[in-house]
Amino acid sequence: DGQGRLWTLDFARYARGQPRILAFDPESRQLVHRYDFPSEVAGFLSMLNDFQVDPRDGKIYIADASPIRQKPALVVYDPATRSSRRVLEGEVSVRPQDLVTRAPGRDMVLFGFYTLRIGVDSITLDDRGEWLYYGPFSGDRLYRVATRDLNDASLSPGALAAKVEDFAAKTISDGLSIDQADGVFLSDPEHSAILRLGPDRRLVTLLKDPRLRWPDGFSWGPDGWLYVTCSSLQHVIFKSARHIREHAPYQVFRFRPGTAGVPGH
Repeated sequence: DGQGRLWTLDFARYARGQPRILAFDPESRQLVHRYDFPSEVAGFLSMLNDFQVDPRDGKIYIADASPIRQKPALVVYDPATRSSRRVLEGEVSVRPQDLVTRAPGRDMVLFGFYTLRIGVDSITLDDRGEWLYYGPFSGDRLYRVATRDLNDASLSPGALAAKVEDFAAKTISDGLSIDQADGVFLSDPEHSAILRLGPDRRLVTLLKDPRLRWPDGFSWGPDGWLYVTCSSLQHVIFKSARHIREHAPYQVFRFRPGTAGVPGH
C-alpha cells in the first residue's frame, strides 16, 4: 500500500476458522496490522478472496465469492478505524449466473452433479481510487461503483445498489487488473487467455496460450511488466495430492501489454 505494507487475506477455510486480514512490513518482516472480521461481515462458509487497497486513504475492498454459502457480497474495511461493513449482498452485480465453467480438460461440475458457481471474485480499483470494477466469476457482465458511494454508510442497501453501473460484457473471469488508461485486464480460465476491456468497453484478446492454465491474479511490476499467476484449479479442486503433484509446476508468467500500470497494483 502507500505506506509500504504488504497485505494478505486469510479466508480461514471458508470461515471455519477466523477470517482475518494482515499487514506486514517487508523490511522488518514484522506483523504490523491484524483485523479479525466479525461473523456478521464474514460468516460461516464465506470466502473472502480478492481485494484492492485504495491508494488515497488505504481503505480495502474485498470480494466474498461465497461459492458454498451462495451469499456473495463486497466488504469494505477501513484500517484507520478498524471497522468493516458488508454491502451489496445478493445483488445481481455480485451473484453468479447459472454457467458451467469449461476449463481445458475439465468441466467444473463436482461429483458429477454440483456445478461450481462462484459469485463476485473479479475486482480491481482504478489508480485514482474513484471506481471499483467487479463482477461474479460465473458471470458475463462487469460492473462498477464509485468508491464514494461504497463508503457512504448513510445509503440504504437499495440506494447503494441503484448506484452500481452495469459496465460491459465480459467472459467468465477470475482476476482483474487495470492500467493507467483505464483498461481493465481479465483472466479467462476457460480459454487460457488474457483480455483487455478498453475505455470504449470493447473486449480484446491479448494472449491465448495453453500454458496459461487457469490464469488467475494479476500484479504490475516495474518497467511495464504485468504478472499473472496460473492456479490450474481444474487440476487442484477435489483432486488427490498425487494428481496435484503430477500436474505441477504452477507457474507465474509476465508480459508487457504496452500500457502502464501502478507497480504492485
